[in-house]
Amino acid sequence: MKRSEIKEGSTYDNGSKGKWNTQRTVDKVDGDEVHYSVTVGRDLGKKGKMKKASLAIWDSA
Repeated sequence: MKRSEIKEGSTYDNGSKGKWNTQRTVDKVDGDEVHYSVTVGRDLGKKGKMKKASLAIWDSA
């Protein structure tokens, strides 16, 4: 997916790309940084942030 396609409210799934399957919902997009909440999987409810480039390899859920 393209970085420009990442929008607030969208949910992304790491599929087999991580050690644990998880989904993150985008709370806020701030420039090249994405603030998210874990909505499925390990660390449920955890909030964090990551670069758009890191999230762009995830699949839309």
